[in-house]
Amino acid sequence: MNREQVPVGGDHLQAALSVMNDGGRVALCGAIAEGKIAYDETVVDGIEHAVDAFLSMMHGDNTGKMVVRI
Repeated sequence: MNREQVPVGGDHLQAALSVMNDGGRVALCGAIAEGKIAYDETVVDGIEHAVDAFLSMMHGDNTGKMVVRI
């Protein structure tokens, strides 16, 4: 098995998960394509509201990521 074929996770993932705190957070990369991750986002319609959306985000008024839909 060459370097490109080494599976991600495996023993290292299991070791990390076994000592993870309850409610702990981890970064997931590449798992979104599996369609099983639910995420929160705040959507603001219109580029004319981009400044308000940014300021709202800086004050923590959004849930999840802030998206300006144009």
